[in-house]
Amino acid sequence: MKHNLLNGDELLDAHTGVTTMLVTNAKLVAGRVKVLNLASDSEKFIPYEDLRQRIASGELTIKRKGDALVHAARQNNTALDEAVQRALHLAREVQRLVASRRISARQAYLCLKEKHLDNPERPLTFPSRATVYRHLKRLRQGLPVLVGDKNKGNRTPRRSEQLCNLVCQAAERHMLEPMSRWSVHSLTAYANQLAHSAALLSPGDSMSKKFVRKVIFENLSTDMELERMDPRTASAAKSTAKQSIRVAMPLARVEQDAVHLPWLVRTPTGDTKELYLVYAIDCATGMPVGWHLVVGAPTVGDTLKCLEFVLFSNAARFKELGITSDKDCYGTPSLLVLDNGPETKGERVQKLSHLGIDVMYCKSRQPPGQALHRAAESLAQREAGDPAGLHTL
Repeated sequence: MKHNLLNGDELLDAHTGVTTMLVTNAKLVAGRVKVLNLASDSEKFIPYEDLRQRIASGELTIKRKGDALVHAARQNNTALDEAVQRALHLAREVQRLVASRRISARQAYLCLKEKHLDNPERPLTFPSRATVYRHLKRLRQGLPVLVGDKNKGNRTPRRSEQLCNLVCQAAERHMLEPMSRWSVHSLTAYANQLAHSAALLSPGDSMSKKFVRKVIFENLSTDMELERMDPRTASAAKSTAKQSIRVAMPLARVEQDAVHLPWLVRTPTGDTKELYLVYAIDCATGMPVGWHLVVGAPTVGDTLKCLEFVLFSNAARFKELGITSDKDCYGTPSLLVLDNGPETKGERVQKLSHLGIDVMYCKSRQPPGQALHRAAESLAQREAGDPAGLHTL
């Protein structure tokens, strides 16, 4: 509650909400205070009792720096109400001790703290001296001791809408494009340059990368990486499994796929980067049960060659590659999952059902086959015998 006026108080018209007067000197001079009339742009003395009556009647309202925009009574917060009551009680006790014993606020605080510590049933920790001093200061200024959570945070945006639109236009044109080489750092520098040229930023001000990311996230895309990826592989790279695959026993489900290896290979006919690994993974154990390195695009024969290693033991191949494993999972798979690549089509693949193998096709560049590429690349390095990236076959 504001019992008096202070320097800097604004007096607002209660009907329009417009500031009409500003208190420039609240010290009473012959029962008057000095105010600045914003309409006439002139200072004058007004009787203090006249202002009090206009405020009491609701004609004027006081706006003071540090006042709460949302009063505690309108927040419907029981915890805040209890905290306000405790803060008011403590501040009033300090004021009472200061007035009755004629001691300082510090001595009054220490007396109350000692009394609190001597109480064996003390429910809460005692506030710090700085906290109590803040409560006393706000009481002297006629401000609420606690404002509550609804008064926290910014009420107006820091940056203008024109600046946000500029960032969005620059991001759509340069960064949020498939295979774009622009980074957030370069986009921020470019957007700052455009903003200074358009006088949307002061000479010493600049936007941060955090702000640019926030504008893009709130207005354009929640996943910048997805917008910049190749549309042909974006779905596979960003896909997540909604349902787990449960396999009862080994070889009940085997997934087979072909992955391109980013290596340079020296062959008798010249160097090539067309190196593929056709591999098969058992879903029950997570073990590689078949793999086959191919120079050039895989064919149906390469798919069947990989499947051949699934049917027979790989113990000798594991020993040759230096892989120590007590498990050697091989045999006829009940379900073979393939993608829709050209190497998986053909009459011979369709006739795998004669061996009791159920063949299921999934979309190209889609899970589950693509999820096993990282394990396949590690296996390919062992198969090539040279993890450096330059291989000789």
